[in-house]
Amino acid sequence: MARILSIEDDASIQQVISVALNLEGHDVHYAFSGDEGYQKVFSVRPDLVMLDMMLPGMSGAEVLKALHTHPDLKGIPVLVMTAFGDNKRGGVLEQTVRALGAVEFLAKPFRINELTRRVRACLAARPARAETGREVRRGDVRLDTRLRTVLIHDRLVATLPHNRFELLAFLASADGPVAREALVERFWKKPEGRSALEKAVSRLRSDLGAQAFRLKTTPGGYEFVTTADPA
Repeated sequence: MARILSIEDDASIQQVISVALNLEGHDVHYAFSGDEGYQKVFSVRPDLVMLDMMLPGMSGAEVLKALHTHPDLKGIPVLVMTAFGDNKRGGVLEQTVRALGAVEFLAKPFRINELTRRVRACLAARPARAETGREVRRGDVRLDTRLRTVLIHDRLVATLPHNRFELLAFLASADGPVAREALVERFWKKPEGRSALEKAVSRLRSDLGAQAFRLKTTPGGYEFVTTADPA
């Protein structure tokens, strides 16, 4: 069974894809705009993306470029589906989307057996990814150490630089408050470490936005909490 993300704004086509791929035993997730689809790649971590070209928000070409240039996402195979322009197999459009990073091309309208055949071919040709990362979970918060993403209620909240992600993951993994001195010793080990810590916490709160309450200042340091303090 594979995790497949279908990014397609036509509900009737999504229904066809759902029935066909569920019967194949796959776990299928859906997005109805380019922006929603790109965000869901981070939370779903699909084995295959099926991508329409004509989408509201980010176009299919923009999503394809974003996936292909992201260092942690470019290995995800993309099957492009489109009825746009010259969509004949081997035509200019297919050559263009392959140049952008697509591994397979399917012209609309398509037959169900052709859809499932192309999906099987994409999955079979995809090299196995080593899942060297892990997740840190705390309540409704999920930190993906491979993509350095923060998801809350399975919605992407932030993608963080390495140092700030490591600090947040350390606090989220701790059982209670962590002293400033312990954080400085672990992450900076230099005289200006205390001010660097305070700056990193401030930036983390900015990254988290409305979820900034989860980084609580304590008398001796900081604590990651799962709920806001009662008013």
